[in-house]
Amino acid sequence: VCSSDLWVKQQYSHKSPLFIPPRSEFDYLNVTDRTSTKLSIPGEDSLCIMDTSGLINLSDNQWSIDYWVAHKSELISPSMIPNIHQSFSTEFPCITTEFNVDDITIKNESILSSLPKSDNLLISKFTLHNTAPYPISFSFFIAIRPYNLEGISPLNSLSYLSEQAFIVNDNLGILLDKKPDNIVCLNFED
Repeated sequence: VCSSDLWVKQQYSHKSPLFIPPRSEFDYLNVTDRTSTKLSIPGEDSLCIMDTSGLINLSDNQWSIDYWVAHKSELISPSMIPNIHQSFSTEFPCITTEFNVDDITIKNESILSSLPKSDNLLISKFTLHNTAPYPISFSFFIAIRPYNLEGISPLNSLSYLSEQAFIVNDNLGILLDKKPDNIVCLNFED
């Protein structure tokens, strides 16, 4: 399981001491870890929920945003890192998640911003820094995952528009500032 969400990793990885083999559809609920931080704007209903490994979930979405790094033929998720650091800003609603993978420092700053007409926007800035004295090769992935901190939740539709936008369940889900090198969409069976 390559997942940034700790409960998914703990509950479904055969190597985890908290592994629970699913027996029915009700076993797809989070029963292992409910540690998270909530970002909100005073007077607003929507909020962002982030687990201790950096999985991002907006309160009105049933899906989450996950991220990974591929380096030295290994795919690494934040939930695999034992010393991940997370901090909360008291100046404005921002959660920073930071960790190291070999010679790469990965930092995610997620800021909740209020927009006109009660629409709120979560801005996530991912920064990857090479700490080695020489060039290194790595890949960075952002994933739309069919679960949140409560449990598994279906993605009914997912599409990518040429304007660097992902439409999830018929709503704007993610807007990227740069065009991705590749896009892969998989069915549940895959």
